[in-house]
Amino acid sequence: MTGSIFSSIDKVEQAESLAGMGGPNSRMAYSNRVAWQMACYSELAYLKFDEPKIDERVLAKLEELFKGRIKHKKLQKVLPALELLSHDPVEQQERLLSDLRVLNISLVKTFSTGNTQAILLVSEKYAVLAFRGTEATCIGDIKSDVSASTIDCITEGKVHSGFSEAFNLVESEVVSALKDPGLRNKPLYFTGHSLGGALATIAAKRITHKGGNAACYTFGAPRVGDDTWISEIKTPIYRLVNAADGVTMMPPGHAFIQTLSWVLRLIPAVGISASSWILSRFSGYIHGGNMRYLTNCRKGNYKKVKLLYTVNIFYRAKGMIVNKMPWMNVLADHSISTYREKLATIAVMRNRH
Repeated sequence: MTGSIFSSIDKVEQAESLAGMGGPNSRMAYSNRVAWQMACYSELAYLKFDEPKIDERVLAKLEELFKGRIKHKKLQKVLPALELLSHDPVEQQERLLSDLRVLNISLVKTFSTGNTQAILLVSEKYAVLAFRGTEATCIGDIKSDVSASTIDCITEGKVHSGFSEAFNLVESEVVSALKDPGLRNKPLYFTGHSLGGALATIAAKRITHKGGNAACYTFGAPRVGDDTWISEIKTPIYRLVNAADGVTMMPPGHAFIQTLSWVLRLIPAVGISASSWILSRFSGYIHGGNMRYLTNCRKGNYKKVKLLYTVNIFYRAKGMIVNKMPWMNVLADHSISTYREKLATIAVMRNRH
């Protein structure tokens, strides 16, 4: 080979400019061990360190009230539902701190504004921002999930309105916390499960950390934005998908919405307007980043689990239809505990070699 690979003066100047920015520094390649760690942090973000919807004194009064007015069998159904809305935040934070000590990482700060919660952690080498996912007892979380229309994002492109609004609740507080001298020079990881994964993806795009954005690991995360929005993300995104986890296929992708809009146009009178409305509100969703797919296994027996770099829609459909009957088993595939346990198995097996 002879001659320069740069074919013009402009190309030379471009090369000099890019080379002057330096080589790779804080952006990290995928790691099974790191994926397991991030799954742990995502699961710990579910611990209820925030104030309860119903405190223990109110719960005790409600229990006393119901005991006198509701038959025993009905009471057995009512009280567990109320207990889900009540917890001891001090006890929950003690559990959080205990598990973090096992993982050799420290809690810097918790965030809880409206229905958005997150934890900021720091180790000797890096920092982590982990977002809590959807809670079945939280109407606000469910509202964020179902508010699936796209809106213009301040960073270009279109983004899921519910997820964007949920992130906005804590953004300024998070950015302020990251300026702490003990954090600002350390690479920052973003992570979360389900809704938390969507918020982590938005954070990975919107936050530019002085120590560098290391990577974003999401688990069972839904689609967040359109191709323009996704294409502007500089942080490496590693998107973990477990077997038949259906949340990762929501909101419906661009191809599905395009097909639906075409079908709607065939409806007399209202078809064209309905088609236009669907396209304007929900069109364009795609996944971003690099997928890692965890294969189907019998629950609790993960010795045969494999990590695949990519699978097609037919492979995933087979997993849902053939391997996940009854359909309630699909919900188990969305569990962050399942993600964590499978990734632990893979990390141990890979690090033996």
